Amino acid sequence: MTAFPSIQAALDANPGKMLFVPDGEYSLTDPIRIRHSGSGLYGFGKLVQQNTNSPVIEIIGANDVRVKHWIWHVPEHNCTPFRFDNGQEPDDPPLRDVLVTGNLVYNTGRDGVLTNGTIEKLPPHYRWAVFISRESGSPVGLKFSNNLFAPGTEGISNVPLE
Repeated sequence: MTAFPSIQAALDANPGKMLFVPDGEYSLTDPIRIRHSGSGLYGFGKLVQQNTNSPVIEIIGANDVRVKHWIWHVPEHNCTPFRFDNGQEPDDPPLRDVLVTGNLVYNTGRDGVLTNGTIEKLPPHYRWAVFISRESGSPVGLKFSNNLFAPGTEGISNVPLE
């Protein structure tokens, strides 16, 4: 991983492989795009999306993707930490067989934020921790295991999780 300038560059150079990303905080302005089947990320870092209009990770046209052991942080905006959409192009096959395991989506405001000398509890900055499209070409076979998702303003997910 240290031989590459970014997580995205490492993924692109190693299609179909699981990449270990060392502990640390990783500031993002664009989503990490997983484009190859069998690819994925694992590690104990914290992914911090700075772009108010961007998800943390996009999985595009890839199957059998794994994302494990991450702490996700979304700044003050209405982004969704885990967003699984239908294909970006009409000829994209639906996303299938993705395992999401060992991740933490944490709402830092729930423990309280010190504002003008008093502790103020803040609502989450996202509607759902997980959004799964139900349109034509939507993902199938998504599996969630051993994750801790703090509910957003409308719950953990827009659909029941398997």
